[in-house]
Amino acid sequence: MNRLRVWAVVSSTIALLGFAFGPGWWLYDVTFYSSNDIPDPIVISAAIWLGWLWIGVFCVTPWFVGWQALWLLLGAPFALGWPFLWVFIARACSLAGNCQ
Repeated sequence: MNRLRVWAVVSSTIALLGFAFGPGWWLYDVTFYSSNDIPDPIVISAAIWLGWLWIGVFCVTPWFVGWQALWLLLGAPFALGWPFLWVFIARACSLAGNCQ
C-alpha cells in the first residue's frame, strides 16, 4: 500500500501541474492575449507535455502496484482535459506540443 501512495502522489502532482498550466491559467487570465483570449502557445505546450508525462507514469505504475494503479485514473481529467481540448477538438496543437 505504501508504494501506491508514492505513485499516487507523483501522479496527482503531475495532474495538478497539468491543470494549473491549462485551465488554471485560463481561470486567472495570466498568459492570454488580451485581444482574443487565446492562451499562450508555451502554456498549452507545457500542458500537453505534462499530459504525456502523466500517461507515462500511469503506464509504468501497474508493474509496481498491479490493479491498484487504476486509482490513478481519478487524475486523468485534470492531466488530460486541456491537452485533449487543444489537440483533438480545437486542432491548434500537435501531439508533440507544437502549437500555432
